[in-house]
Amino acid sequence: MATDQKQRPTSADVLFGGTHVRQEIEKRSDDLFDALGTSKEQHAKIRNEFVEIENATGLAPGVVARIANSFIDGEIARARADDKDAYDAEASKGLDRANEKLRHALRATYGEDAEDLLERTQRFVRAHPKLAKVLQSHGLGSRRDIVEGIAAHVQSTYWGAKPETRK
Repeated sequence: MATDQKQRPTSADVLFGGTHVRQEIEKRSDDLFDALGTSKEQHAKIRNEFVEIENATGLAPGVVARIANSFIDGEIARARADDKDAYDAEASKGLDRANEKLRHALRATYGEDAEDLLERTQRFVRAHPKLAKVLQSHGLGSRRDIVEGIAAHVQSTYWGAKPETRK
């Protein structure tokens, strides 16, 4: 190909151009390079995975950005830990308590529909394997702010709801 010809954009350029989560991750590029030593290719892979999550799930860009930033924070904290196994063990402590607090908060918000919504939210996450994988790291799947954002999406879109329960 002649050097003066313009390269056609790849599907990745079109797909990943201009999204909110891409911009959020770009803001964190120094953190990624400094703490994790990521190459530009690794940085792009992280960014692209979150853009794919946003596109596949339809979650609000702010929710995906919160998940991405929390994931990056967790990766940085783990990278800085002297003992990775001890970090992982500490990160998993308290998840049962966090999950119970989360259930209580959902009951306070959604009342009798909370358990059904939580079950539909869990199915939604499992239906999106890349999202599920991210949420399994650093306790993200037990974080109230993250789960409430996903649950709000599931509730507002009636994802997985039985037709008779749609109000």
